[in-house]
Amino acid sequence: MAAKRQKADNIRFSRLVMTVLIALYALFGVIEGIYVMLLFTLSTIFFGINHSLTSWLLRFLDLFGFAKIFKLNNRYKRSFEILRSMELFEEVMRFSVGMLVLYLYLIDYSVASVVLAFYMAIMMMISTFFGFCMSGLMYIAYTKLLGMFKHASK
Repeated sequence: MAAKRQKADNIRFSRLVMTVLIALYALFGVIEGIYVMLLFTLSTIFFGINHSLTSWLLRFLDLFGFAKIFKLNNRYKRSFEILRSMELFEEVMRFSVGMLVLYLYLIDYSVASVVLAFYMAIMMMISTFFGFCMSGLMYIAYTKLLGMFKHASK
């Protein structure tokens, strides 16, 4: 049985909402943004992107005609369509990093939590507007960072 493809508009809107919520904390210190992001991410993990809270929010906006703003051009849809297993990996990773941000905040390492939230917001923004998977971007950044440390130690 083939894995179900996810709707590109739902993926892009979900990433945009998550970026805004993470940026609320990173820029303005609104920790509630992280809590809501974790709630939205959990709904996506359990129900899938097509039936998550962000997808319901997009449908609600569609009732008032605002969803047209978030529609994706057909020629870019392919880069956003991902398999359920890849989406699940990205959501679990987003949840894990969000929990780490929350943990660092709660143990009074607020600077580290803000830096991690900024990094996460930038990665989410890139994945929102260019269709890259956040986990792929984080892997690339990790290998580049690791490579810098290896060259610096020689």
